[in-house]
Amino acid sequence: DEVFSLELATKDLPELVDLAQQDVHPPMYYVSLHFWLGMWKAIGVEPSILLARSLNIFSWAVLVVGAFLAMKRRSRTLEAALGATLVGLLPGAVQLTQDARSYGMALLGTTLAFLVLVLDLTATDRTRRTHWISWAVFALASLVATSSHHLSWLVLIAMVIAWLVSSVILNGLHPRS
Repeated sequence: DEVFSLELATKDLPELVDLAQQDVHPPMYYVSLHFWLGMWKAIGVEPSILLARSLNIFSWAVLVVGAFLAMKRRSRTLEAALGATLVGLLPGAVQLTQDARSYGMALLGTTLAFLVLVLDLTATDRTRRTHWISWAVFALASLVATSSHHLSWLVLIAMVIAWLVSSVILNGLHPRS
């Protein structure tokens, strides 16, 4: 699988998109990997499996920073740092960073989308000023997830249902809800 990802990402973009149709996953990961490898090649680093895996390591780092920023909005810095550390040390997350496949980007997108839903669920009227920004981040994170792995939409639907149910339980069923 990793060799397929690496080989596909080194093709020209139109050929990459055509060949990506042979895989069951959407092409976003391969396109991202193409540009990731191209960026490194421009500074003289040749494509390799290790370099291809580094894209998921970068996604993991973005996930940890995103988790910290999300948790920081609702807790103290130390608590947010501890929570982000725990997110970063999750065995599944660490394992997904070790493969040159689409799972790391799907994890990044679904987790950030989940954190945005939780932020919205716990928002007060004072913190709702940037409500549209949260939903823009949710949409972007969802796009990253669903464009990287074909089952991400199931996770996102489950999250939205859980958010709706939690919102009704916490806030009651009001016309505003």
